[in-house]
Amino acid sequence: MLKKGQLVRWVVDYEVFAAYSDSSGVKGIGPIYKYGIVMEVGKGNKSIVVCCYEKEDAGWILLHLVHDKIEVVSEN
Repeated sequence: MLKKGQLVRWVVDYEVFAAYSDSSGVKGIGPIYKYGIVMEVGKGNKSIVVCCYEKEDAGWILLHLVHDKIEVVSEN
């Protein structure tokens, strides 16, 4: 479970996209990450929302665990 103070990262884009001939679709290769510190974790009826301070742009961002895959980089 996510907690306040954890350093997290999430994928914002990919360096390259590849399409395969077996019709499995397009796949991103070489993920580009953003990093932030968890400031609040809220729970809704169907999803969990995380408020992070994103250090590269020095701003706040809301991440939805339904849509955004968040990886914990370090504990507080």
